[in-house]
Amino acid sequence: MPACPQCGSAEPGSAQWCGTCYLPFTPAPATAFSGVALPGAAPPPPPPPGPALWAAPGGTPAFAGAELPHPPGWAPPPGPPAWPPPQQYAPPSDPVAEGRLLSGRALAVVAISIGLGIVMQLAALGLSHDHHINQDTLIRADIVLTVVLYAVVGTLVLSQVTPKVRLRWGEGSPLVRAAIGLAIGTGVSGLLLWAISSSAGHLAPDPRVVLLMSTGDAAHVIVVTALSCIAAPIIEETLFRGLLLESLGHYNRQMAVVVSAMCFAVWHLSPRALVYYTLMGVLLGVIYLKRGLVASMSAHVGFNGVLAVAAIVVVLGPGHTYDVGGMRFQVASGWSEVAPQSTDIFGASRLVLQGPDGSAIGIVARQSIEDPSTVVQRFGLEVLPGATPDPAGQQQVQLPTVGQAIETHFALGANKGEFLVFQYGGDDYVVFFVNGGSAKADRDFTKMLDTLQPDEAAAPVS
Repeated sequence: MPACPQCGSAEPGSAQWCGTCYLPFTPAPATAFSGVALPGAAPPPPPPPGPALWAAPGGTPAFAGAELPHPPGWAPPPGPPAWPPPQQYAPPSDPVAEGRLLSGRALAVVAISIGLGIVMQLAALGLSHDHHINQDTLIRADIVLTVVLYAVVGTLVLSQVTPKVRLRWGEGSPLVRAAIGLAIGTGVSGLLLWAISSSAGHLAPDPRVVLLMSTGDAAHVIVVTALSCIAAPIIEETLFRGLLLESLGHYNRQMAVVVSAMCFAVWHLSPRALVYYTLMGVLLGVIYLKRGLVASMSAHVGFNGVLAVAAIVVVLGPGHTYDVGGMRFQVASGWSEVAPQSTDIFGASRLVLQGPDGSAIGIVARQSIEDPSTVVQRFGLEVLPGATPDPAGQQQVQLPTVGQAIETHFALGANKGEFLVFQYGGDDYVVFFVNGGSAKADRDFTKMLDTLQPDEAAAPVS
C-alpha cells in the first residue's frame, strides 16, 4: 500500500489521490486498459462541498469569491487607466427630433399662407370695383376677410406643431423674456411714430388701422385691436420665426433671418412698404434667435400696440381746428390729414382729411378769377375724377358764417357727396365731401360747415 508523500496516509495501490489531504498521486503509466472501467470497480468519490482548500505548497488558500493576494511589493500603477473610457452611442442629428420643421415643409406652409393672403386681397379688390358697394361696406368686408385669413392660416400653422416639432420659446424666465421683447418693440415703434408724426406735423399712426377703426364704435375698435395685438403676433411669429426661420437656421442663421424677413414683408402685400416690413422682420428675427419665441411675440405686440393706441387716440380723441387760406373750421374726432397742407404752383391751398369709413373732406382755396357757378364743374373733374353730378343741378344755400354758397350733389361710385363753392375776401373756396356710406361722416360734415369762419390771423390767398 503506498503512503501519501504529504501526510503519510496509507492508500490502496489503485488510488489516484490521497483520501485524507486529496493530494494527486503521480499518474500510472498508460496501459491497454487505461480508461476502461473494470467490473466491480467503484467510481472515485466526488470532491467535498464548499470552497476549495487546496493550494500549491507554501501558498495561501483562496476561498471562492475572495480576492487573490498580490505578490510582495506589488502596487497599482500610477495615473489613469491606459485605455480610454467607453464611448456612448450618439444617433445622427434629426431636425424634426430637435424641434424643427424640415425647410421644404416650412417653405410650403409659408407659400400656402401667402397664397391665401393674395386670394383675400384679390377678393377685397374685386369688391372695391363694385360701384354698388360703398366704403362702409368695404371696410366691414375687409375686417371679415382678415379674420377668416388669420383663422385659416392659424389652423394651418398650429397643425404643424406636433410632439416631434417643438417651438423654441427660449431659455430662462418667460416673464423676463416677455418684458425684454415688449420694451424693444414699444421703443422702436414709439421712435418711428415720433419721427413720422414730427415730419407730418400731426399724430400719424398706420392709416389702415385708423381706417378700420374710423367709425369709432366699440365693436370696430375691439376687433381691430385684437387682430393687431393678439392674432398677428401669435400667428405671424409662429409662422415666420418659430417654423420658417428655425427650419433654415441649421444651414445659416444670417440667411435664415433675411429669408424669413422677406417672406414676412411679402405676406403683408404692400409693395410700397416692402423695405419697412423687411427691416421689421429682421429685427424680430434677431430677437427670436437671442431670446426665443416669447420675446419676438412680445416685441411684435409692443410694436403693433403703440400703433393701435395712436389710432384710438386719432379716432376717439378730441376734434381739431384747421386753417386753409383765410378760413378756419373744426372737425370732430376721427378725422386726420391725409397729407400735410400744401400750396400748388397756382397759389391754391389744399387740405384733405380722411374720416369714418373712408369718408373725406377737402378744401381748396385760391384767388378768385371766375364766376363761382363755373368753378364746381372744373374743380369736380380735377379733384374727384369719376364723380357724377346730380341731375337736379346746382342750388344756393346759406352758410351760417360766410353767407351764400353754391351746392352741387354728386355720386362717386356707391358713395354720395357734395361740392360747396363760396367766395370770401376775394378768394374762391371749394369744399368737397364724400361720405363713404357713413352716417357719422354726414353729421360731422354738417357740424364742420357750422364752424366755418374767417381766420383773422391768417393771410388771404394771393
